[in-house]
Amino acid sequence: MRKIFIIASIIFTNILLSRPNFEKINIRSLTRNITKTEPNYIPNSNTNFNQDYVNSNIPNILNSRNDVDFLEVGMSSNGYSFYNNATTPLSANSGNLYFTYRVLLASPPYNPPFLGSSGTLAAGTINSDLDPNSLNIEISGIESEYSSARYPSAILTDNNKFLFWNEYSFSNNSINGGIPHFSISNDMQHDSLNYSSQDFRNFCNNCNNEENWDFWIGSVAKSNEGDIINIIYEDWTTPGGWIFKIDDLNDGVISEISEPLEVGDESWFNDPDGNGGYASNWFLDINNEGIGYISATAYLNESGGDNPHTMFFKSTNDHGTSWSNSGNGIPYYQIPSEVLQSVANEYFTFVEDSLNGTPAPDQLFMTYDFDLKVDSQGNPHFIVGIMPASTNGTTDPIDNWIFPTYPGSGYYHFTIDKEYLNSPGQTQTQYGWRYSKVFNTEYSWSFSNDGSSFWLDIAPSLSISKDNDQIMYVLTPMVNSASGIDNPPNLDVFITTTSNGGTNWTVPTNLTDGSVNNLNENTDEVHAFAASEADNDGVNFLFTIPEYELGSQTGTFGFADYPNRVYVGRFNRTTQDILGCTSLGACNFNPNATIDDGSCNFPITNYDCSGNCIVSIDCNGDCGGNAQIDCNGVCDGESIIDACGICDGTEIDETQCGCECDDDCQEFYNLGAQSGDINLDEETNIFDILELVQMILDQ
Repeated sequence: MRKIFIIASIIFTNILLSRPNFEKINIRSLTRNITKTEPNYIPNSNTNFNQDYVNSNIPNILNSRNDVDFLEVGMSSNGYSFYNNATTPLSANSGNLYFTYRVLLASPPYNPPFLGSSGTLAAGTINSDLDPNSLNIEISGIESEYSSARYPSAILTDNNKFLFWNEYSFSNNSINGGIPHFSISNDMQHDSLNYSSQDFRNFCNNCNNEENWDFWIGSVAKSNEGDIINIIYEDWTTPGGWIFKIDDLNDGVISEISEPLEVGDESWFNDPDGNGGYASNWFLDINNEGIGYISATAYLNESGGDNPHTMFFKSTNDHGTSWSNSGNGIPYYQIPSEVLQSVANEYFTFVEDSLNGTPAPDQLFMTYDFDLKVDSQGNPHFIVGIMPASTNGTTDPIDNWIFPTYPGSGYYHFTIDKEYLNSPGQTQTQYGWRYSKVFNTEYSWSFSNDGSSFWLDIAPSLSISKDNDQIMYVLTPMVNSASGIDNPPNLDVFITTTSNGGTNWTVPTNLTDGSVNNLNENTDEVHAFAASEADNDGVNFLFTIPEYELGSQTGTFGFADYPNRVYVGRFNRTTQDILGCTSLGACNFNPNATIDDGSCNFPITNYDCSGNCIVSIDCNGDCGGNAQIDCNGVCDGESIIDACGICDGTEIDETQCGCECDDDCQEFYNLGAQSGDINLDEETNIFDILELVQMILDQ
């Protein structure tokens, strides 16, 4: 008998592979020119500040164990005195300090034209018992037609004190007509008010394009015992870096300022808007012997190939008179892409964000905010933020994505012996580039509900001991873990140190933790600067606290838009370095260790530190194994169930399940069933349908 059963069975199994949903930003909205504009001052503004931050990813950071003292020294009209860490508001020289800021006056006009500056102050005298009135804070009127005193820096030498700042003249030949200014005093005790504003144009011989000047933020460095000063300015109208050199200062008088030398040719950098594009501000540092560097982070202006946002720099060995490069086809040295790839391999694991359809990161991005210092041997040291980036399948940076909160994001230290700059050897050897992770910032760079992130508001600051190049200090504002996950996090200033040239760094210390000092725990401590030089015993530092209750002075609502209280402090290395494992996830984590010595031991995958399996065990007894019992009850056996549910069956077509065909049935199927000729009369018509119905009824 022919029996035909039509059996339909469909089983769908969906497996969703979850991926982290990493917060990301499209690079097109992050061109450097967003940092150029200081909003206009709005008198008597009192706009409330809404601090609504993401309450997640709070780091577990060990708090202060070292000696820290600081005191308030004044009130700045807003935070734009300290808006960019290319400036030097706190200068140190031979154990003395000198600092400057834009003064907030108690009566109109509240906003400057005034700079405040202190007399020389012994670095070690900063303590909680020091009377701020003893600092002799001088409020100096800036005798300038324009009077805005923007982005000031202080320089202290053995015989002189300098202030450098910028004024906007709004010349017809440029956007803002930015003009550098300076003041100089040889009154080291600050007993008389003998400051006056000096326009660079009055001292610059052979300057033929003064009406086209449009300088803004300047980065300044001294050399030759302070007798030579160089300062590099960014240009508003024609993006680039221009250096002024001031020398022959033995008599405390500036007689001439060199014609600005264009050392930062940004035509080599990607510049989609003609306004500086994706290049950072220029940074400058020169050691006492005249060896120094200028640097900026940028994309190279080229199509195709490996083109990360990395560090570009030039060097000088003659106190800034001339500047050299690698000679490899572009007028800069750079931190090579293979060095960044080594960092990526060691600290990052790139995965695709399947929830948002964003391609997996494929390179690293060096941030706009960094710091540069030169040691006594003339070797460069960079502290720079690093986060993953995705090229999104294109070679145009405008289509790139960056991931500030990605695991591994942070501030990293890079250095190389100057002798190997032209031909670096293998990475992480004495002949090549060396790097180390200094701070974990993936938490502090988290996003607020309005899409903003602290990664554009905080920056690292580096200082090297004048007595020992191996001892360095890095400080930065970071999210305070004591804020907890149930409260809006606040920023504190953290510091870390190294005593071996950057190979290892101490566990970060909270310098401004409100639970152990007199600060309000709910305040934000921001705009942190290490002094221009440190010593083996410690480092001085400066930070500010925005006064939100006084209202925004500009109509916008960043840290710099409010009046900022200014503090100067001292961090002392009072404890001996303790080597050990500082990784919280390691089996041999040492909570007392201050420097990670590379000894951390981590548990084997799927086991805890005691050797206990922490995942499922398979039928072979393997922890985390994937062996399963087959349909015949054999562990890791080869028997499988076929399409009809029969163990060791051979059927692969489920439509044939249940078909009990004899020879006639099979002949029928072969000859006609597949073609529709059910009655085998070599025609397909209504009679075949009637035959099929009858066959079904007969079952």
